[in-house]
Amino acid sequence: MCTLDDAKDDKRYLELLADKFPTVSSAATEIINLEAILSLPKGTEHFLSDLHGEATAFTHVLKNASGQIRRKVDDIFGMSMREADKRELCALIYYPEEKLALIKEQETEPVDLDDWYRMSLHQVVEVARFVTVKYTRSKVRKMIPKDFAYVIEELLFESKSESDRQDYYNAIINAIVEIGRSEALIIAICNLIHRLIIDKLHIVGDIFDRGPGAAKIMTLLSNYHNFDIQWGNHDIEWMGAAAGNLALIASVLRISIRYANVETLEEGYGINLLPLANLAFEVYGEDPCELWQTKDFENNPRLKRSAQLMAKMHKAISIIEFKLCGQIIKRHPEYKMDDRLMLHLIDLEKGTITIEGKEYELLDKHLPSLKTQADPYELCQREQEVMDQLAHSFRHSERLQAHLRLLLQKGSLFTVSNNILMFHAAIPMNEDGTFEEVLVDGEMQCHHTVGTIGLGKSGVVVARLGIGMAIPVETRAGGLGDRHLAIGSDHQVQRGVAVAPCTRGAMKHILPRLGARQEDGIAVVVTLRKLVLQHRKLVVTVIRRQCSHCQRH
Repeated sequence: MCTLDDAKDDKRYLELLADKFPTVSSAATEIINLEAILSLPKGTEHFLSDLHGEATAFTHVLKNASGQIRRKVDDIFGMSMREADKRELCALIYYPEEKLALIKEQETEPVDLDDWYRMSLHQVVEVARFVTVKYTRSKVRKMIPKDFAYVIEELLFESKSESDRQDYYNAIINAIVEIGRSEALIIAICNLIHRLIIDKLHIVGDIFDRGPGAAKIMTLLSNYHNFDIQWGNHDIEWMGAAAGNLALIASVLRISIRYANVETLEEGYGINLLPLANLAFEVYGEDPCELWQTKDFENNPRLKRSAQLMAKMHKAISIIEFKLCGQIIKRHPEYKMDDRLMLHLIDLEKGTITIEGKEYELLDKHLPSLKTQADPYELCQREQEVMDQLAHSFRHSERLQAHLRLLLQKGSLFTVSNNILMFHAAIPMNEDGTFEEVLVDGEMQCHHTVGTIGLGKSGVVVARLGIGMAIPVETRAGGLGDRHLAIGSDHQVQRGVAVAPCTRGAMKHILPRLGARQEDGIAVVVTLRKLVLQHRKLVVTVIRRQCSHCQRH
């Protein structure tokens, strides 16, 4: 039953709508438009996670839309086109500039080249027309490059099956070839296909670290038409480093050097690593640092000359990170991480460490930077100078700061899209499936806390999640790395996806939150690269037909 308050609320909404749609005709037109849009097929959403700086692979996946373009080519041309010709067409759509350059070298006769242009234009227009069926003409027009707006629109929406319009369609193609604009138009249509084939891109965490191309990935995303990012632990680490947190700067440097990924630091963001290199030579000049060699350095041609330097830098920044992390742990006893404090347990004279009353021999006994200070967790003067210089480089790198702003603008700890909650994280849970309270910056935090990210009182990056129902994922199934999904609270998402190690008893707490019924079609599904159906790992998807809905947090 409608109450007086409900009527007042409805009136306020109607008054706001009246400003945008002042007449019955304009309101009716918008209703017709929205109803028609709801009847269209849903646009394709692309989900990628754990990119870890692999820019080349990321670019290729975007260009082929994880095989979607090849499937469209098969649907359109079927048995009327040879497999070799399909591969050639797909290669043209993926990499138009490169493919056109190869074709120009192969087709030496101008007549043959013009024939190839005509055939290719017909083919790419067919593919573009096929992928526009999910969108309104208005949306497609907004995606068409302005330089070819009229021509592409005529080609896309002109029916060449009608005999009386066939000459008009062919005349457009012939005119394009004759005036020498074939290449530019083919490139424009291929780029349009890239935009149409993926309606929205979701990056579910971990753009940074390990691979050399994180900066290239961020630059590519800055020009992408529609995407969002759910921050991963590596992304938040880089955000904290860009903000000037010394411990996170040391961690970023250690991981980068460990994976021989100095390209992102030096070429991508202009971080000056010379102060760290000088320190490494000063302190560990005669130390072979065999235990600190970078990953796969023997098979990496880039490291043949610099392997020794990288090993010394790796050791130097690792010791600095141990000290800085120790300082944070000592400042925050509520973290209950005292068991990670190891430096004060080292006997430098004997070259041993005593843990829980048992003495172990160190594999590396050359630790001169621990001898200079009374407190082993205090940076020596040279280490502090180096870290101050590195912090200055991180804070004043224009490209890094621009990418940090992009992460903040397009990113979030979690996103709800189409009733699926996406996030890259692990949530502390109790045995009964409820959230465990965690002490953060002197305050107990739980599921009701608003999802935020920022610098804590001590300068440590603090992430607070506001999710009603979640399950931590702590497995590395199939060597694929950590994957984390969860189920949102009732007001955030009623039905979604859960990928988690959990017992069958814990499922009693999950399914009621989903509001799941038998007719909803609960099914075990294939996720990631293979079916995950192992001991204490369940993958449950609740499938329902409903309108697209997206909610950002």
